[in-house]
Amino acid sequence: ELCQGDAPLSCVVHNAAVTGEVCSPEKISVEDFSKTMAINVEGPLFLTKELLPLLMRSQGRVLHISSGAAHRPLSGCLTYCTSKAALLQVMRCLDEELAPKGVRVGSTMPGVVDTEMQSHLRSQDFEGADLFRSLAPPVGSFDGPKAPPRGLDHPENVADFLSWLLLEVPLDVFGGREWNIGDPETQKMWLRAAS
Repeated sequence: ELCQGDAPLSCVVHNAAVTGEVCSPEKISVEDFSKTMAINVEGPLFLTKELLPLLMRSQGRVLHISSGAAHRPLSGCLTYCTSKAALLQVMRCLDEELAPKGVRVGSTMPGVVDTEMQSHLRSQDFEGADLFRSLAPPVGSFDGPKAPPRGLDHPENVADFLSWLLLEVPLDVFGGREWNIGDPETQKMWLRAAS
C-alpha cells in the first residue's frame, strides 16, 4: 500500500532480528536456521526491493543494523553470526547496485545495547553466555549522546547515533560502509554534530 502512494520515503532501517537457536553446532536445526535467515537476511533484502520505487524517487538511504557477530564467531551463536555476516554482504551488494540509481545502503554496528535480545542471551545456558553476563547495565539515565560505555549502552544513545547517520551524514559518505559506534573517528564526527 505504501509503495502505491506519492509520499516520499527517505530512510529505511532494518532493525528486526532474532538470535536463532543459541546452542552448539550439533544441536542446530534446519528449521530454526532457515527461520533466522528469513528474518535477518531475506526480510531486509526483499523489503528493500519492494520499497525501491519510493527510495529512488527520494534518493533515499537504507540502514542495516549489523553486529560485531558479522565479523567474529561467538560460541553458541553460529546461526546469528552467519545471518549478520550475510546481511553485511547484502548491504555491500545492494549499495554497489543501487548507488548509480541514487539510493545508498549502509550498515552500522551499534555496540552492545541494553535490549531484550541481550537479556535473552544472558539468560541462556551456552558456552559464550558468560561474556554477555559480564556486561554491566548502563549507569543512570540517558543524558545526551556520548561514546558508548564498556558495558551495555542506553538504547537512546544508539538512537541518537542512528539519527545522525540517517539525517546528517551526506548520502555519498553514508553508503557502502559499515559505521561502528565504537570507532573513535566516527564518534568524533557524531559527537561534534551532536554538540
